Amino acid sequence: MLYQADDRSDSSGLVVSGGSCWGSRRRQRQGASGVEVADLANNGLIAPGSMFHARPQRHREKTAVLGEDGRLSVNGVFSDYPSSAARAVTGGLSEPGWWFWLTALNGTRSLSTLRQEYLDGFDDAPERFGADTN
Repeated sequence: MLYQADDRSDSSGLVVSGGSCWGSRRRQRQGASGVEVADLANNGLIAPGSMFHARPQRHREKTAVLGEDGRLSVNGVFSDYPSSAARAVTGGLSEPGWWFWLTALNGTRSLSTLRQEYLDGFDDAPERFGADTN
């Protein structure tokens, strides 16, 4: 498990990150869903060392690897967010990072799909994380 301090489980048994080594600024800048990549790892949807493949055909050969700390690494450079890892691939062009990264080279399952699976595990997901999960 990636988080250790201030983690808690809700009644569904899913781990909800209450604190992290990255501090509160990271939590404030997460986006509408309030979910971090590390939350997916904490709940067994992905594991450290998992490889992700860029979705756009022109970047298909590019990969990111999930680090032990819940960050994505592209060419050895760690990013706190899927979108910043995607920008590292595109040369700075903005990309929707949760959509950008696929779990298999020619697959359709993305980080966005995994995030939705995580959110579906909570009975109160819209109230807990906000209605926008895209």
